[in-house]
Amino acid sequence: MAARQQASNTTRDAEALITRRADGEQRIRRAREAWGPAFPEDWLELEQDEQELSAPWSDEEWTTARTRVFLAALDLHRAFIAGAAGTVRRNLRQLVATLAREPGAPPPDAEFAAWQTLFLLVPVISTTFASCGKMFGALGAESLGWVLVDEAGQAVPQHAAGALWRARRAVVVGDPLQLEPIFQVPGEVQNRLRDLFGVDRHWLPAGTSAQGMADRRNRWGTEILAENRDGDTEKVWVGAPLRVHRRCEQPMFGISNTIAYQGLMVYGTSARPFPGSPRPDYPSSSWVDVTGPAHGKWVPAQGDALLRILRRLHIDYEVGLDRIYVLSPFRDVVASCRNLARAELKEYEFARSHIGTVHAMQGKEADVIVLVLGTDASPAKKARDWAARPANLLNVAVSRARRRLFIIGDHAEWRDAPNFSEPARVLPRHTWRSPPTATPDTSG
Repeated sequence: MAARQQASNTTRDAEALITRRADGEQRIRRAREAWGPAFPEDWLELEQDEQELSAPWSDEEWTTARTRVFLAALDLHRAFIAGAAGTVRRNLRQLVATLAREPGAPPPDAEFAAWQTLFLLVPVISTTFASCGKMFGALGAESLGWVLVDEAGQAVPQHAAGALWRARRAVVVGDPLQLEPIFQVPGEVQNRLRDLFGVDRHWLPAGTSAQGMADRRNRWGTEILAENRDGDTEKVWVGAPLRVHRRCEQPMFGISNTIAYQGLMVYGTSARPFPGSPRPDYPSSSWVDVTGPAHGKWVPAQGDALLRILRRLHIDYEVGLDRIYVLSPFRDVVASCRNLARAELKEYEFARSHIGTVHAMQGKEADVIVLVLGTDASPAKKARDWAARPANLLNVAVSRARRRLFIIGDHAEWRDAPNFSEPARVLPRHTWRSPPTATPDTSG
């Protein structure tokens, strides 16, 4: 009798499990139909590049609900601040007095509370490493919840120490294959100090960046091959690489991916008709081949080509100058380009804010980039090779352009420079010759 009862129970349990399994399979089918590429099991079966472009679990219903929760949290936050408006106002006044170094500023132990009030109102405060120590002087170790370091590939590790010391958690974001940190102390002096104090060369300011240091502590990442200034190839560890690129269209994406990232980046940009231009025949990215006599690194014929491009974009195609940046590796070329813009175009603000060195453009972007290469007349071509190796500088210049890239330079001179063979191969080449200067008639 007991055996029959046990068998009956087992049969009933098995039938219940079969029903649950059928219900589960039906729910999975409905979820797969509703979620599409966000369905996690299907995501695992995608090719690696497709996985990078997809987001498992992020179906429309879930992301909408998350947005509603976030907005509700903001509303609750606003209500709390409004309810404690008097206390908030008094604390902020104390903080203003502290920052202005006015009499009556709160003591250091009370300053932390004033900062907490400001962070309650404004969750993110932007500052530089140089200002961090003075601004947060009264705040001790781990007093800040999060420190977010942007463009960490350009930051010397020692400059970030004070901010990181004050942080409980940090997110360090940067690209070791874009511009390197600039440090004013000569390398020879750094090496002598390193030897004197027995410091490993990994800590040399000229040899690494805050991003490089953060990558060393990240166990999740990948190794890529990169060329150094000596022309040697070395392995670079990149922590938690963000591979999807959503800024540049082709061919800029392809050039950067080839010269700097060994093809590891994934193209995530959607090409669109060029915005704001009434004409459908908008010129494509190209290399404008210009030769001519030089004054230092400046080639006047390249200036003529630059003026022609700017006038054509701005007048013929109605592209605002605020959407165009003119870059060069060399400061004297930048100075000459600015003088041209002021004298010939009468565009003084454009000359000041939209013409600069590649280093000044780090972290920015524009629809159109015009890269004026200038020349290096010296037999050793040291200045040219400095601009070309490693790929960091060219990578920054190319990847600033969202829609179009125009390179102005002597094609034969630059195509054999390190890393410039790729844009020379990919970009269509158009030869430019400056119109001859009219000779005055003196026969009369």
